[in-house]
Amino acid sequence: MTKKNFRKGIDIFFGDGAENNSENNPTVSGDEQLKGEKKATFIIEVDQLEKMKALAFWERTTLKSILKQSLDLLFIKKELNI
Repeated sequence: MTKKNFRKGIDIFFGDGAENNSENNPTVSGDEQLKGEKKATFIIEVDQLEKMKALAFWERTTLKSILKQSLDLLFIKKELNI
């Protein structure tokens, strides 16, 4: 049985690396498309994350909206109107 060469098929998707096509390089990165938002990484306790996931599931919403609601309530409670 002969070996199959899939190299040509894969190159269609990825190119050979020599081409630098402007169509494949977007001028606006994903971070610039957030408009008023910024990506950040936080370390939280596992049980808190699980509670947030459960709440998001039961309310049929996202973790992002749960976190936003939580922070809004915290800022209101602490009277931080930023």
